Amino acid sequence: MNANANINESKKKGRPVYLDYPATTPMDPRVVEAMTPFFGDKFGNPHSRNHFYGWEAEEAVEKARRQIADLIGTEEREIVFTSGATESNNLGIKGITRFHKENKNHIVTMATEHKCVLEACAASTRAEARRRLDEKRNENKRIDRTWLPQ
Repeated sequence: MNANANINESKKKGRPVYLDYPATTPMDPRVVEAMTPFFGDKFGNPHSRNHFYGWEAEEAVEKARRQIADLIGTEEREIVFTSGATESNNLGIKGITRFHKENKNHIVTMATEHKCVLEACAASTRAEARRRLDEKRNENKRIDRTWLPQ
């Protein structure tokens, strides 16, 4: 459902208008349908691999991993499930900075970044002897790229 449809639907029902979609969004009905068995009969923990319920849940997770990999044209081993945005941002930022530790020594951040992004960048700059550069703005409040190192 797009934001305009959500606003119109909320107005019709006399409900508050919810606009914080970056924080959470309504679940697509197809997702609800696909996941419903795992909220009831198929309640196993995919990390508990010593019983039927764990095996069943693990197979469902691996099936989802295969589907996502096929959808975006990558290998299953490249699909990593995390607990949320903070863990994902940390994993991505720290992974990139460690991979490029030999030839990249600057991280550019913006004041509008999420706190976990700024903290992961700060940790990476300390650990990898990098400089973190906070963006500079010109008189028109646009990002001024002239200060960036070449």
